[in-house]
Order: sequence, then structure tokens, then C-alpha cells
Amino acid sequence: MVTDHGKKHNSKKTVTLRIDNETLTKLLEEAGQKRVNLSILGNRIFKDHVDFHSRAIQAQLIYLPKQLLVKMMDSIPDKMIEDIARYVVENVMKGTIISMRGKYSFEEQLSTLDSWLSVSGFPYEHKKDGNKHVYTIQHQMGRKWSLYFESGFSLMFKEFVRGNPRIMSTNNAVVFELKLKE
Repeated sequence: MVTDHGKKHNSKKTVTLRIDNETLTKLLEEAGQKRVNLSILGNRIFKDHVDFHSRAIQAQLIYLPKQLLVKMMDSIPDKMIEDIARYVVENVMKGTIISMRGKYSFEEQLSTLDSWLSVSGFPYEHKKDGNKHVYTIQHQMGRKWSLYFESGFSLMFKEFVRGNPRIMSTNNAVVFELKLKE
């Protein structure tokens, strides 16, 4: 059953679902731990599924333990990390975004990045002010991952932004500012 509670811009519908008891118990526990109600948690789960998980396989994305990725990156020389970031941006990123969003644009880049950050569990903030976007990402994966993200983000947005992105990083966080071309 679906009931419409629509307003023009952010319409909501009420849906009745059948959920097995064990799954419902786990969802209620998670909602309690996150201090949100079941509706909010359900909306987050559905949004993550629609925006990311449902298209991840088609985009050839896989899940790996964070510790494995950190250990692997720590063994790679800095120059090679920069080369890998360049390769991913030039040969993988556009196809991944098209697979995930159906088209390629600055807005789709940001939407895909937001979805990936959300499902990855990285604490992040995305502030928008007119044509300026500022991201603060706390990846907690070490200096080599900061270098990878810094190298990748500096290349990823080049065709859509004015000038070079302003990027600052620490061992476990990256902050970058993008100004969209007018």
C-alpha cells in the first residue's frame, strides 16, 4: 500500500512493507544506536540503495576491508600513488559515474562522490555557496590515502571548475574547494 503525503518539492509517500522479525529487530537496534527513528533509518537505507548499491556492481565496484586498502597503499611509493590516481581519473572515473548516474556532468560527479562518501562511512561535510563547493573528508586512512585523494581530486574536476581546486590535507583528512565555471 502506498499513501501520498506530497508537497511539490519534497514529496513523501507512506509505504507498508512486510519485514521479517529478525531483520526488523536489527533495524530497530540500529535506529536506536544512531538515535533516529525507523522511518529516518529506512529512508537512509533506501537512498543509499538507490543512489549507490543498486548500481555498484554495474559500475564494477567492490567492497574490501579498509585495513587491507591501507596496508596496500602504505607499500606503494608516492609517485606511483599519483600515477594510480591519474589513471583512475583518466580511465575509470567517467565510466563509473555514467554507470552510476546515467550521465556525466559536474553535478553527477558531486552526487556520486556524496553517495560514495556516505556509504563508505567517512565523516564528511559538503558545503555549497553559490558556485563554490567545499568538501571536508575525514578518511582516517593515513598519509598515502591523503596523497591519493589529493592527486585524484585535483584532476577529477578540472573540466568543470575554474582554475585548480584548492586542496589541503593532513594524514587522515582532505579538504578541497571547487569553483564551478560560469
